[in-house]
Amino acid sequence: MKLRESLNDLGWALKNQFTASPPTPPPPFDRSRSALKKLKGQALARRDELSERYDLSSWPLACWPEEIPEALWLLDLLDRQVVPRAPEGPCLDVGSKNWSYLPALRAAVPLEWTGVELDAHRRYMNLVTRRAVAERRARTVGESRYVTGSLQGIRGEFGLITWLLPFVTPAPHDSWGLPRRFYDPPGMLRHAASLLRPGGLMLVVNMGEEEAVAQRKLFEDHGLAAAPLGEIRSAFAPYRKPRFGWLLEKPPGA
Repeated sequence: MKLRESLNDLGWALKNQFTASPPTPPPPFDRSRSALKKLKGQALARRDELSERYDLSSWPLACWPEEIPEALWLLDLLDRQVVPRAPEGPCLDVGSKNWSYLPALRAAVPLEWTGVELDAHRRYMNLVTRRAVAERRARTVGESRYVTGSLQGIRGEFGLITWLLPFVTPAPHDSWGLPRRFYDPPGMLRHAASLLRPGGLMLVVNMGEEEAVAQRKLFEDHGLAAAPLGEIRSAFAPYRKPRFGWLLEKPPGA
């Protein structure tokens, strides 16, 4: 374990010393558009429903073909759980990675979005960084900004916070090469909740039952009455492991 932590610290230092990125190529428009159209059965019917309510026309400009299913999955979830409550004010997405699902966020809630990612300088095989990909996507979609750094550095108030796959157990955190000093699930949740404006919503999605159980305990330990959404079922199925959701609403007078 000590060796893993030392290697993670070294890798982190190197990664964050050399942060320049080559230009990121645009998604292949025709292939992405085809991925959005080539659906069958319930997925096709649900996509048609969503496309009647939301503008998906820019998605092929912002998403690679393999990212389309995840974006549809998230739009489906937001449509059912978040949009009916119509949150107000700017929105925050925590742990944005390369922000592949930003088009879904902006389609569902067309407000100003901020994405924050600690591991923004992670590189792909072509040496392009997550940050470069996300910033290009933010320019394409508009009304979005991508912040490199920890959630703990974010200030302000947000009407909606989305948080997909927070690190609530140490093993995934370590396996992604992150230094242990950044592992603080209670502090992260406490700070995220403090950023919610009165009446605001926080949507949290966990991977697998073990993480959902850990997430429940975090909410309970902080006295946060998050409503469990249970296993998230959708006509779109981009994941091998099930996802479980939570919806926290900050009381209007809090």
